[in-house]
Amino acid sequence: MKKEKILIIKDSRLRNLIYKLRSAIIEAVSQERKRFMMEAEHEVDFQIRSELRNKAVKLMHALDRSICKCSLCHSTNSDMAYFPPYKSWYCTACFDRFHERFQSDVQRLISHPEEDF
Repeated sequence: MKKEKILIIKDSRLRNLIYKLRSAIIEAVSQERKRFMMEAEHEVDFQIRSELRNKAVKLMHALDRSICKCSLCHSTNSDMAYFPPYKSWYCTACFDRFHERFQSDVQRLISHPEEDF
């Protein structure tokens, strides 16, 4: 996505369904991550063990940037906002609180791309 997007669900039944789906996705990802980590623990070959751990890390990274939970407070039961420069979703409370900071980070990155922030 190229633009900021805020998703607000007003219908309570739809909102509850979305929250349950988010929870189910988070649980499935957590179980798959545990499976990768347990396989890695029992694996003798270093390269295969490393690949399994990398899969687990990538899975959690994808979940952390998904609409399933806020990238800052990890809330799963909130309306969400997408911020394209960070390629992440935030609950509307965190987005409102940090939006000005997000914008200033982006402006600093544009004007001084070699700096870390």
